[in-house]
Amino acid sequence: MRFQCPFCSYIIQLDDCEGLKVMCPSCNQRIRAPKDRFSETCVVGDFLLEKKLGAGALATVYKATQLSLDRTVALKILFPEFTDKQGLSEFLHEARAAADLSHPNILRSLAIGNDGDVYYMAMTYITGDTISNRIEKDGKLPVDEALHIIQQTTEALFYAWDEAQLIHRDIKSENIMLTPEGTAKLTDLGLALAQSEWNPDLEISGSPAYMAPEQFSGEKIDRRTDIYSLGITLYQMLTGKIPFEGETPKEVAQQHFYQEPKSIREYRPQIYKLVEEIVYKMLAKHPDDRYQTHDELLQDIWKARQKTAPDKDLVPDIHTISVKRLDYNIQEDALKQTKHLKRLPLKIDKNSKFKIISIILFVIILILSGIIFSNKESVFYKNKKAQISGLSKEFKTSNDYNFLRTKIDKLLQQIPNKKTPENLELRNHLLLLSERLEMKVLKREIKK
Repeated sequence: MRFQCPFCSYIIQLDDCEGLKVMCPSCNQRIRAPKDRFSETCVVGDFLLEKKLGAGALATVYKATQLSLDRTVALKILFPEFTDKQGLSEFLHEARAAADLSHPNILRSLAIGNDGDVYYMAMTYITGDTISNRIEKDGKLPVDEALHIIQQTTEALFYAWDEAQLIHRDIKSENIMLTPEGTAKLTDLGLALAQSEWNPDLEISGSPAYMAPEQFSGEKIDRRTDIYSLGITLYQMLTGKIPFEGETPKEVAQQHFYQEPKSIREYRPQIYKLVEEIVYKMLAKHPDDRYQTHDELLQDIWKARQKTAPDKDLVPDIHTISVKRLDYNIQEDALKQTKHLKRLPLKIDKNSKFKIISIILFVIILILSGIIFSNKESVFYKNKKAQISGLSKEFKTSNDYNFLRTKIDKLLQQIPNKKTPENLELRNHLLLLSERLEMKVLKREIKK
């Protein structure tokens, strides 16, 4: 077992010392050794364990510090019972899939290795909570917040499909995290599968409550399979309930095939019809009746959010990155304040009336000045978003990488250095395009 001395940070290596008092060979201080090799201050590979974050079906996740780079990571340690050939294969598969995908809405793998018989994977550490925990604590999520999360997750799935025709196969509320800034992160690519890898003899995998009918029957799957699972997740966020539940996987499977989900309006009578229609189209039993592409789904989500968002200007366009946190308490707080207002008798003398009129005129001038300035910024922002959107489409078809790189650099130079949410969104999207371009250049060089 290896652990760190709390006095001098020296890494001590001793066997059979769990829970005993030992002397640090560096500073000669007497310290108590950790109770086991996964306690706080223990070292696994290049990582100093800080605290346990949670556990899943295959592994435990710890907050840790990578000693060589002095950075905080989430360290996923495989359970000992899954270190057989199949378990290690799935673990490596997840690490490689996560490492190959670089997207703001996908939790990225940073390193993988083993320390003796302990196998681990380091991932980007983020603060926040899973959607599952949010639902457990808060019940139903605000309608637009649910759509905001689904929009981001769909962007992640679009990117995975566009880059590698990758199917996640295990979309569920436990596998989507939400940061304090409102960014959704898709996690757990352990079951992810490139469509070219599918074959009829493939083992049926997934979480029964979220699996599409074709997953149960072993038929060919594609991106529409993930859209179905994402529809279950959206239904759960809007209602606080999973539509299909049973005591056995077979019972749940029968419901996925033959039973319609309970109407969302029974839980939320005031929900917009378009939102309800989106959910039911995602949950169509046959893949041909669902959204056929991520783009189709994103189009409808964007349309719905023009009605549900507290501020339409904060709704990101399709294939752009959202870096803004939406305040879903705006409308609720305003309503509460209005209810507590009382009418008071109004008595104003002539001098006070003149002062009030002067103040009102001054405020109106300030507001008009702000609107004019805001409109100028808004026109610039919308113009640049349109240019970036056009560049994204050109990115898919053009093979002139030098020309694309020049256009990206030129647009980056045109964005002001002022750190506004709008400028950050434009910059982040251009930087993502630049990173994807470099990956394409690298792939072309490898092929040569």
